[in-house]
Amino acid sequence: MHSVPMKKNYYNGVAGSMPSMLARPPRNSRSLAQVVAVVVGLIVLYYLNWLPIFPSFYVSSSSTIKPANATLGFGALVVVSGADSPRLDRLIQAANVTGIHLQVPQQPKWTDQDVDNFRNSTQSDMGIGSILAWLAHNKAIQWFMDSGLETALILEDDVDFDINIRTKQAPITQAAIRELVSRPQPNTSRSEASSSSSKSPTSSTNQARRPSHSNPKKYPYGPPAAWDLLYLGTCGDYLNSLGDGLGVGHHHPINLSSIPHLAVPDTTIPRRHDLHPFTASLLTSLDVPEQHRLIHESRWPLCTFGYALTRASATLLLSTLAPAHEPAWEGTRAYDVAILKACRESLKQPLTGDAAIDAGNTDPRTGPGLRCVSVQPELFHHMEGSSMIAGVEEAGGAEVFRPPVDVAAWEQIWWRRESANIGCGFWDGELLFRDEQKGNAGAAEAGGQEGREKAMDEGDWRRLADRRRDVEKGRCAKKRVIEAEEEARKRGKGR
Repeated sequence: MHSVPMKKNYYNGVAGSMPSMLARPPRNSRSLAQVVAVVVGLIVLYYLNWLPIFPSFYVSSSSTIKPANATLGFGALVVVSGADSPRLDRLIQAANVTGIHLQVPQQPKWTDQDVDNFRNSTQSDMGIGSILAWLAHNKAIQWFMDSGLETALILEDDVDFDINIRTKQAPITQAAIRELVSRPQPNTSRSEASSSSSKSPTSSTNQARRPSHSNPKKYPYGPPAAWDLLYLGTCGDYLNSLGDGLGVGHHHPINLSSIPHLAVPDTTIPRRHDLHPFTASLLTSLDVPEQHRLIHESRWPLCTFGYALTRASATLLLSTLAPAHEPAWEGTRAYDVAILKACRESLKQPLTGDAAIDAGNTDPRTGPGLRCVSVQPELFHHMEGSSMIAGVEEAGGAEVFRPPVDVAAWEQIWWRRESANIGCGFWDGELLFRDEQKGNAGAAEAGGQEGREKAMDEGDWRRLADRRRDVEKGRCAKKRVIEAEEEARKRGKGR
């Protein structure tokens, strides 16, 4: 009997293989495929963890962006300043040039008795300058509450900002914050905290966040129920204490993975090498694209150059989180530290590093805190110059040290002739339209913005009109900028 020869199986190259075996690869091939799949999976997981995907969020092109109103989308811009402050006139001139409107509530003449009443004991080591600043912020917030307005942006009187603040920067930032706070952000500890206190502005949790796109004209930053405090002017939010390190070598993209955030393009932001060294290093370490603003839930915000409040959050600050008396717990020697703690209380994250040592971990608060949003680079930064707080402290015999953030920016500020993180601002005085000494003369009688406008002469108004035309065109009409533009044109013609 002759056997019929079987056709050779060309799938595996072995003659005589059974048909049922034709689709089964050899064991070593299966093992290799599995290894490849595992490796690919690990690579994907690695990049998903270490390279967080920034939400694809863009606003309209610059040609279609509508300028913000004169109060940048808030009920009012409230300035913390005394009528005789030597810094106020420059701020008012900057406001006039950019078309924004300021409210400067009258501050009382604080007395030694006011300072003593603020202290919680005769053993208090809180500086007089810090106490006066705290009282002044408290007074400005009380003005906001008395006004009946829904929101307010509180500004210190030495802030600087870009000429594009109203025409480009504020509208872009509004849209980005509105988008961020509209997204449901489940947070168990926050929900628990909100349910434990009927006074908390966080009592409306995720449901309050969703309708923030419903009326952007009325609430450009989202409805007041969706946020408590917006940090538009800070020394930076470095996600942890400065003592724990920052930026390249300390932070990585994964640090953003658990933080609600997005990045939005803004061509008015200085190039990365012109940003404050700390800001540049942080954004680089987090892989934030060039000329993008990082909008995120606050983690470690420093300084209170400019911060927005709602009525609910202002009530909490005045009553429990930062009232007009020294906190009973240790480590809160300045108003901005009290605000930082209020934001971190919302996260239920204990203080770590140097801050924990300073505070002695004795902060007894268990309230809900505030839901805070940070903007980096910030829209407002303080102008380099003498500090009124430091001046009061030094007059009292205290030793004063410059903050590390200021020390790091000093050389760059003088090189660029601009305030830290500001592209085209007012620090160098080129965009002012009248002599500051003239503006400060009789300042107490002139009052706030309206009063000083009444004191302007024909020449002041003419120069102001010229400055405003440049702002409308988005043109930084400074000598160094004009010279650089002219040089670039000459090089272009020479080619």
